[in-house]
Amino acid sequence: MKNLKRQQRWHSRKKKRSRNREKQRLKLARAYERTVEQRDDFHNKLSRRYVDKYDFIVVEDLKVRNMIRNHNLAQSIQDASWSRLVRMMAYKAERAGKILVKIDPKYASQKCSRCERIVEKTLAERVHKCSHCGLEMDRDHNAALNILRIGQELSEYTPVETEPLCTPDLKVQSMKQEAHYFSGG
Repeated sequence: MKNLKRQQRWHSRKKKRSRNREKQRLKLARAYERTVEQRDDFHNKLSRRYVDKYDFIVVEDLKVRNMIRNHNLAQSIQDASWSRLVRMMAYKAERAGKILVKIDPKYASQKCSRCERIVEKTLAERVHKCSHCGLEMDRDHNAALNILRIGQELSEYTPVETEPLCTPDLKVQSMKQEAHYFSGG
């Protein structure tokens, strides 16, 4: 990331339409490409690890477009490429015969995992404290328990994926680590 910022800074200092600016533009493009490759490598390894380790995976179906409207978090959210990670896990789970369920994230961190009552809290509050049943635990752990419970309930009554993972118009980019050939069906 530091290299990318440095390359951007150097590019902006070059005189427009100069040979040096063009050379720097190519260096900047290579820095961007390296960043994308590093992120893809991490996502491939992480998704492979989850699919190999777990038979049942539940993820929140986050509305990333809505989340990036928060200008304080937008860059971090886009850099993380959550949607891409979930897509990778989905196709790897499908190929491995594992189950991946996407759930609505509504009230996942607000609801108590023990008594299922809503305990409102701000994003700054990192501990879940239920005034009804007395449960006290990390906010993220509480949300994870809720997400797992909802996913298990949904998987009993509905199919794992309501939409096909592979469609004819889906374009798959080849990556260095794995061969990705499959027909759109």
